[in-house]
Amino acid sequence: MTSNDGQIPAALAVGRVLLGVASLGAPHALARAFGARSTPESLYLTRVYGIRALAMGFGYLTAGAGERARWLWLGLLIDLSDTAAGLGHLRRRDVPLRAAWPLVALTGTYAAAEALRLSRR
Repeated sequence: MTSNDGQIPAALAVGRVLLGVASLGAPHALARAFGARSTPESLYLTRVYGIRALAMGFGYLTAGAGERARWLWLGLLIDLSDTAAGLGHLRRRDVPLRAAWPLVALTGTYAAAEALRLSRR
């Protein structure tokens, strides 16, 4: 394990916080950034995602060393679920590709980084 191993999960957590803030504070802009339409339904779901991202990010950042592995496991489960759901939408092509690909790439990258970090424990 290298000394940088602890920086990766912290960076992921900060990313979650930033996405959470954007989801709650500027949901229209975030939807546009991901190529999604801003509808009342999508804005509601963006805000639901936002508070979850904030909770996950702050949970990891404020946890003691002994608790951080649990937060990584929770993040991995969430990111695997989100990635699988996104891949299903890509397969069915029922969501615009310009909206689905960036989100699948984001959650898939988070899942890969979390899995790598957990495998090194």
